[in-house]
Amino acid sequence: MASSSNGNSTESENAVSPGVSNAKRSGVWMWFKEDEEDKNKAKCNLCSSPISCGTEDRRSTSSMKRHLDARHKKEFKLAFPKDDVEFEEKEMDVAFTSAAKRPKMTQQTIEESLQATKLWDIMDPRAVKIHYAIGEMIAVDVLPFNIMDKIGFNNFSSIIQPRYKVPGRTFMNTKIVPDIYARSRQKIQEAVDQEPWISFTTDIWTSSCNNFSFISFTAHLNSESFSNHHVVLNCKYFPGSHTGSTIEGILNEILSEWNIEKSRVHLLVADSAANIVKGINNADLALVPCFSHKIQLAYQDSIRAQKTVNDLISRAKNIVSKFNQSPKNCELLKDKQNEAGLIPKKLLQDIATRWNSTFYMLERMNELKQFIGALSTEIKFVIPNVKTLLRYYGKQNQMDLGLKTFKAELLKNLKIRFMDLQELDVYAFATFLDPRFKIKMFDVTSHDIMKSKFTKFVVDTELGEPHMETQRNPQTKSTPDYQGPLNIAD
Repeated sequence: MASSSNGNSTESENAVSPGVSNAKRSGVWMWFKEDEEDKNKAKCNLCSSPISCGTEDRRSTSSMKRHLDARHKKEFKLAFPKDDVEFEEKEMDVAFTSAAKRPKMTQQTIEESLQATKLWDIMDPRAVKIHYAIGEMIAVDVLPFNIMDKIGFNNFSSIIQPRYKVPGRTFMNTKIVPDIYARSRQKIQEAVDQEPWISFTTDIWTSSCNNFSFISFTAHLNSESFSNHHVVLNCKYFPGSHTGSTIEGILNEILSEWNIEKSRVHLLVADSAANIVKGINNADLALVPCFSHKIQLAYQDSIRAQKTVNDLISRAKNIVSKFNQSPKNCELLKDKQNEAGLIPKKLLQDIATRWNSTFYMLERMNELKQFIGALSTEIKFVIPNVKTLLRYYGKQNQMDLGLKTFKAELLKNLKIRFMDLQELDVYAFATFLDPRFKIKMFDVTSHDIMKSKFTKFVVDTELGEPHMETQRNPQTKSTPDYQGPLNIAD
């Protein structure tokens, strides 16, 4: 776009050179459309006046812009807010210049005025574009449909676009959002159909808001460039008993909905709960137990086995609950930290299903121990063994018998729960192919066996359907007695 030497806009500035797409880049096209009978003219959407728009190979919007400025002031301001300010300033200068000519001003007709303020039809293309933008906002931000009825949202919408009328929630949840879902699902289906092998994760949990149970099913895909992608194929309401047969039925149902043959399922990662294991095995899918869940089980077993540690953690939980369940106590703790010139922090409560949450709870208690001690008399409760607890976990160099026993118990449970890890092809091959580890992570006596197994797997893959050993029904075998250190690399 060229500029004249004096900085004033010329007709050539608005012209589109040959070869450039007819995309209406100028704001003036908000109020004009090309005349189908005369390609060198455009019709005003407000008054239907034919206005010159240049030739087909060299468009110009200057005449259309002047028409808007002269006949449709309101629309001109919407299309060219900056130009309007500049025009007003220029008009003030012209008032003091006798030689200057004032632009021709005409008053809008009643019909033109009414047309400019008329609300768009619900299926007007301009309105539909906004419908979909709102629908995507609801989906992405997980907003309730009743946002369409909120006064604040409607006021905001009327300011952004006065001619747009916010539709009702029924229109959004029966027309717009379902269509957005259908389009997104189609794209995901196309991606899933192209994958020869797909891995999945699944979990069952209960919402803390309404105590409803849900089951999720997530697919993990690899692109041609080996970048990982994951997509939740289903998050399903799961009423009734969570039996193995019920879980089997839901898994089969989800696979069928997405046209995924079981022969394309590489493996399914889930926790080691008996009902989950039974459901996956009944569905004839390859199960790989969740590593984090095994850590959680080993931790819980170790805590229960060591009474001293278990009692100390129970006391710590009671202290945290004493604060977090009382707004008054929380405020006192906050005030103490403010007096010390610190940014206030809250005590953290551990969560039964997250093994590392206990560590974070104790870590935060240790950080705030002086304030907890100072408030012990104010909130009228005694903290038995608090200092002993903090000292117990604070010592890193001097180990007493209780902690040694706990560590030994934890180590024993970890080794028991992961004793067959090296025997599972899924884990073994993944480690073997990782350039950081290769053969170094295996026992020396297992090197030749590992190489032989992997070679056979490659050959089988080329000749026919490969077979990988996965953990099958780990709950059916009894937990072996501890036999001392296992020959597994640290």
